[in-house]
Amino acid sequence: MIKYIFLVLISSPVLAQSIQSPGNLYDIYGIKVEYYSVSNSGQLTPLRCEACQLKHYRFDQNTEFYTQGKPSNLKAFINGYDPKGEIGIEVGDPKDPILNKVYY
Repeated sequence: MIKYIFLVLISSPVLAQSIQSPGNLYDIYGIKVEYYSVSNSGQLTPLRCEACQLKHYRFDQNTEFYTQGKPSNLKAFINGYDPKGEIGIEVGDPKDPILNKVYY
């Protein structure tokens, strides 16, 4: 019985895609960042991004930050990002402004 349920789950293309897909990744060249210390959150505005579907993205304490492939944090991002450099972002839904991950 369990083998059959597993086969149905694996054969479902929609479910298989949602399990394998980490999110939507975008490369951004140049950003503007606004940080709100009261709410420990902020807004990231891509200056050059061909694939981005929104003008602004939001980040907060739930957003994961990575620098040179290693886990980082919001404070390090605010103090260390290059406004003219290349940055990567990941969102779950292309039309959702909440950032899951930021790679800088």
